[in-house]
Amino acid sequence: MKRSAALILTSGALAAPAIAQAPVKIRVAVAGVESYSQGAYAQEMGFYKQAGLEADVQSLINGGVITAAVIGGSIDLGTTNGGSMANAYVHGLPIYCIAPSGLYTSASPTTVLVVAKDSPIRTAKDLNGKRVAVTTLHDLMQAAFMKWIDDNGGDSRTISYPEIHNADLLPSLAAGRVDACALLEPQLTESKDQVRILAPAYDAIAKLLMISGWITTKSWYEANRSTVQRFLAVMRQTSDWANKNHNAAAEVLAKISKIPYEVVVKMNHNIFGTTNDPALIQPTIDASAHYGFLPRSFPASQMFPPA
Repeated sequence: MKRSAALILTSGALAAPAIAQAPVKIRVAVAGVESYSQGAYAQEMGFYKQAGLEADVQSLINGGVITAAVIGGSIDLGTTNGGSMANAYVHGLPIYCIAPSGLYTSASPTTVLVVAKDSPIRTAKDLNGKRVAVTTLHDLMQAAFMKWIDDNGGDSRTISYPEIHNADLLPSLAAGRVDACALLEPQLTESKDQVRILAPAYDAIAKLLMISGWITTKSWYEANRSTVQRFLAVMRQTSDWANKNHNAAAEVLAKISKIPYEVVVKMNHNIFGTTNDPALIQPTIDASAHYGFLPRSFPASQMFPPA
């Protein structure tokens, strides 16, 4: 892979020397699901401090809100989904995707399309004319659901897609306000007796996919190059730690999500990326353009900083 097409996250922070000067303050945004939790893991494990960073880590609702906060300047670095970052970029907003965060793998699906346990819905065609809830409109999740439905005999354009906060998805399904919904880990494991998995719908996009990645504005990136390099090293360190220490990471995620550790430790896990690879986000861009969420497709590498 050419270096101009991929930003390799350095691992220098793995044995970082003590930083003599005052720590550099950064404002970081995460959300309370695993693929958005990398920044919180780094805080809990003290990795920012080791790299001479003082991180104000804030938990926001979803990737769309995080993207808006980064662009608006209230957050320096945020983890968001591929659809939200692509939408911002293609509309001329000055962002860079500087690092991967959570990756989806077909072998361990962490976001699925579910229906209630007693639902009569069994096939994609059964969803025609129904309500399928997503956490963020016009992003990877909705594109994946629509593509799975169309690929399997349904008609995604007959369906409505209400946007519902992650914590309210299951109550909305149980109350019959929606007919199907996204369900993310660890809620999926927690509610396995209440729902039936209709499909690991992200497979319709790709078997290996960047669910979330770190963004910042181009101006912040250019003005804070050395801080960005420290941050990238911290994320590489955090990825290595989380990928090798699922039980310890589950303790942190339980604290963030307010779901018992006993549930979190049993769930399917994301893996966290270590290389900013355009191929892992290109399918999201292409599907989003196909469904009209983006005005056009474009090479994912255009969102990445110069090598």
